[in-house]
This record gives sequence, structure tokens and C-alpha cells, in this order.
Amino acid sequence: MQIVSALFSDWTFLFTLAGSALLIYAAANRTAPPRQLLLLAVLLPALFIAGGLANHAVTRCTPRTLDSAFLRIDGGVSTAIYHWISRRPGWRLPVNLVYCGLPVFAAFVLCTSPRRMLCATVLLAASAVAPIFYWLFPATGPAHLGSAVAARNCMPSLHMTWALLLAWYSNPRIRTAAWIFAGLTAFVTLATGEHYWIDLVAAVVYSACFVALGVRLKGRFLRPADDGEGPSASWGRDGARGAERA
Repeated sequence: MQIVSALFSDWTFLFTLAGSALLIYAAANRTAPPRQLLLLAVLLPALFIAGGLANHAVTRCTPRTLDSAFLRIDGGVSTAIYHWISRRPGWRLPVNLVYCGLPVFAAFVLCTSPRRMLCATVLLAASAVAPIFYWLFPATGPAHLGSAVAARNCMPSLHMTWALLLAWYSNPRIRTAAWIFAGLTAFVTLATGEHYWIDLVAAVVYSACFVALGVRLKGRFLRPADDGEGPSASWGRDGARGAERA
């Protein structure tokens, strides 16, 4: 019950449920292959919960963090941004909306992207590998300095990684907006005190590695229809074609 209570008190998890609801709505309206969208609707909160468990495990394994080293590299830039925002209450709501709203943005991109399944595969792979780096380079971020229970999930920023990958795989019609969202994500990760700027630089390199992985996956393991570029890109076998027969 404590775990359930903690989840539903986490705004990011609530936004994750909202993202799942958007995917289910899109499936019901057959805006894309329903089976794909329903699968993603289940995977989105499952991935959030799995990530939380992985972060908890890393935290238990890393009683000491590298925040002091990160602070020296940072040169006070990220801390200054965090404290500047903290002194301005009017900024908190928009900053938190962008930060917590990533799952809804992810759901929207997955609903509209012609490469939704390839995008989802790359996001899943990036999320699965990230805890290894959190264990190797444990850090909590400026907002949690000295905390023994804060997640050590700074390096690389998975928030930034997701935003970049989503922008990369987004539908061309919304790609400009997607890159703007990625830029806003970079700012809010610093404004919330969850990351140092070096985490964002690492996220760019980390994301590029998984874009390269996506290129290999597309050519070797995914059929055209699996990444949304075949006949199922718009409706799927059980979508508009079925409706036309009826």
C-alpha cells in the first residue's frame, strides 16, 4: 500500500497514466494500429514503475555519490539556475508541467509517429541501460545534495534522452514543436535541480548511440510494418481497411 500511495502522490506517474489514457483513446479511435497503441499504453506505466525500482536498487548500492565532482565540473551554473527559479514562485507551475508532462508528450509522439514501434523500442533500450550508468556515476542533483534516499539518476539525464529521441522519431508535421519541447526539457531539468548541465551533454551522446542502434534495428530486426512505415502506418489491418469492408 505504501508503494501504491507513493506512486499516486508522484505527479510524473499521474502524467504517465494520462499518457496511457491518450494512447487508449487513440486506439479506440483507430488513429493508428490499435494493438500497437494498446501495447504502448501498458508499457508506459510499466516502464515508469520498473525505472523507479531500478533507481531504488541503485540508491541502496551507492551510499556515496559523485555530486562533489559534478559540482566542480558544473562551475555553479546548474545550481544558480535552480536557486534562481526557486526564488520565483510563478515559474514553478510551468517548469513542473514541462518536467512532469514528458509522458504525455511521449504518448502524443507515439500516437502520431510513422515509426512509433521503432521509437518505443529505442526508448525502452535507453531506459534499460541507464541504471548501469547511474550505478557507475551516482549523483542526485543540486536539489537533493546530502540526501541519503534521493535517486542517483543524474548521469545521463533520461528525461533529456527521452525528449531528444522523441523529437528525432516524431512525425515531421510536429517535429519543430518536438524540438522546442526538447529545448524546454533541457531548461527544466536544470530549473528543478534534478540535473547538472554535464548530464545533458551526456544525454546528447547517449541519445546518439541509441539513434544509431535504431538504424541497425530498423534494417535487421523490424519489418517495415513494425516501425509504422508500411501499410499499417495510418490505420493497420484492423483499422480503416476493416471499416471500409464493413
